[in-house]
Amino acid sequence: MRPLVPAGALLLLCAATPALATPASAATAAVVSQKAAGSAESALGLLSVTAAGHTVDVATIELISDRLSATPVAKVVVTPIAVDDTPYGQQTITSGSSTVPALPGTSIPSVPGVLSVGSPAINAAASNTDSGSTSSAGAQSLGSLSVLGLTVDLSGAAEAVTGVTGTASTATKRVQVTDLALPSIAELLAGLGLDLDLLPLDTLLTLVDELGLVLTSAVTTAIEALDAAQAELTAATATLTAALAQLSAATAVVDTAVATLTSAIGSTGLTETSIAALSDAARLLLPADVLTAFDALVAARSTAAALQAAVNTAQAVVDAAQTAVETAVAVALDAVEALLDGTPLLSLDSLEVSTEALATSAKAGGQQASVTGGEIVGLNVLGTDVLDTVLGTSSVDLLEVTDEVLAEVDGVVDGLTGTLASVLSDVAGLELTAPQIDVLGAATRIGVVDGFGEAETLVSALSITLPRITLPTSLSLPGVGALPAFEGVTAVNGALSSLAGSVDLVTLTELSRFRPAVTSAPTTGTPTTAPTLPSTGGAPGALVGLGLLTAAGAVLVVRRRTAVPAAV
Repeated sequence: MRPLVPAGALLLLCAATPALATPASAATAAVVSQKAAGSAESALGLLSVTAAGHTVDVATIELISDRLSATPVAKVVVTPIAVDDTPYGQQTITSGSSTVPALPGTSIPSVPGVLSVGSPAINAAASNTDSGSTSSAGAQSLGSLSVLGLTVDLSGAAEAVTGVTGTASTATKRVQVTDLALPSIAELLAGLGLDLDLLPLDTLLTLVDELGLVLTSAVTTAIEALDAAQAELTAATATLTAALAQLSAATAVVDTAVATLTSAIGSTGLTETSIAALSDAARLLLPADVLTAFDALVAARSTAAALQAAVNTAQAVVDAAQTAVETAVAVALDAVEALLDGTPLLSLDSLEVSTEALATSAKAGGQQASVTGGEIVGLNVLGTDVLDTVLGTSSVDLLEVTDEVLAEVDGVVDGLTGTLASVLSDVAGLELTAPQIDVLGAATRIGVVDGFGEAETLVSALSITLPRITLPTSLSLPGVGALPAFEGVTAVNGALSSLAGSVDLVTLTELSRFRPAVTSAPTTGTPTTAPTLPSTGGAPGALVGLGLLTAAGAVLVVRRRTAVPAAV
């Protein structure tokens, strides 16, 4: 989600002008006051997807409650879908309540073919009364998503509220993501054009082993059958090798016997064929050396013929064993692929997070910015329960998570995605980058700026960078060029390089600013001029500079690896 520039950044660009001093008589007590003032801004983006050079934002909600100016403001701006910064179905609610209907991605003609998204229905309300300004919005779904041809199951809810009263400025959010499942390993690789059937079985078995996947009974049975078939092939090959050696020796004996007979015949005009045609009685009249050589040749040929028959039989056994091995390999491939097809890149039973940015004074200590609650349950990456690996439990209260725990979770996740990339990249000509997965990135800020107490929170529930593949056409699926991941890509040196893709799920930002009311005590004596009203900010130039800094800071993508509060 490209962060939205908070309206507060723009408000800071407007410098306040001090009230003009007016003379006061000695008999008049001067009383000066300033009203309580503040603003609360909130931005909620349910989904942002980037692929093939395009970005689609789904269900972007901006809430503003503002009592800094003479005219209070309460409004909600809902943008169901924005494609490359072009909004579709955008609505602004400034009074009362309204429902912005769901907007399917099919109704957006400019959504690229590599992306398919849909926005959920969003309820919004805004109100201004004497006691304060409030705005709120919520959704009971997270929309729909397909990226690079891969469908992502989304379920959950979100709600956000901002408000400014005479005593505080506050912005709160609560988001729940449930039963999230990214595509499986097999789906992901198929979406990237890789034909798993063309990979060596040993590569897939190495991947299964190094990821620590629990083997299904089908895989176990297939491997056992393959081992048995390979053992039979080994035995049959040994028998054939021995038979071929015996046949080779017998063939040498035949060659020697032929040479001996040829020498014995000499110039008699006899041949092996003519001798064989003689009757037994006639054969006895032949010279003794010719008869002996002929009988030796007949015996050698008989032995060789018997050994050739044995070789033929052994070869048939080897051929059958080879066919059995090939069948077993195919069955094992199917079983392993089924296992990989049942192993999501990432799955999450539930993630719930609540945040708050609260300002009650313009003095240090009067601000609070924090993740106020939440829980992660069942975080699985490539078949590993990450939380159980790190903490020994599959669920964790977010308020109990430390920086050290998050670092361990990061390490486990990176190790798993790195294994996927490294094992497959060992195949000649194939290169796969490791997918990047960041769960619950957060940062907070509190302070006093230009006379206002400020509190700010930023949270990214889940960020994913999909892997990229360099795929030799020899390992690709039929029609790979038509896959969304390769839209517009041409092969270079017999290889295709897939398009990049990333997903940001639920991005939250909120900023509260507040300055309480102030009333001065009556003056005594005869002042020459009445006191002036305090300035609401610094010098105009300083305010402009701060406004620009605030606006620039609003567009930073805050990730947990760069700034994560210890309490998160």
